Amino acid sequence: MKKFGCILPSVLQLPWDLPGMLPAEAQAIAVTLNVRNGLPGEHERALSIMRGATDVLIDEGAEAIVVMGVPVAARRGFADDNAALAALTADRGAVPIVSSLAASALALRHVGAKHPLLITQYNDEVNGQIIDYYQDAGLEAAGAAGLGATNAAQVNALT
Repeated sequence: MKKFGCILPSVLQLPWDLPGMLPAEAQAIAVTLNVRNGLPGEHERALSIMRGATDVLIDEGAEAIVVMGVPVAARRGFADDNAALAALTADRGAVPIVSSLAASALALRHVGAKHPLLITQYNDEVNGQIIDYYQDAGLEAAGAAGLGATNAAQVNALT
């Protein structure tokens, strides 16, 4: 069985629909960075322990890893986000690793989208960072509309 790793910023809400989207021969495994909503320095702390999270998933047999947490990726920008993630697994067999935001940008590019309209759970500040991220990825977003969430607890309540 192939294993697909997932790094989550905070809690994993059950039921979780990801396993149902994977082929029968794939298994989802997950770790959390235990981000505490709204506390100063939480994103920086989470980034500082990301290597440990990737090591756990690789040690458990993950053959690819996706990192959730749109605001952190958006703040870094497409190129910096991808470089930082690739560095996490470079000495562990270069296990493929991508943020969920990069995966969405790459998928939109793959299908030839030119000016996607972004609908998110986030507030205007994060949406602006997401638009910049997509531009860095070679996509000119037509705009973004959000539901105003400012932290993971609010995002989880909306999804």
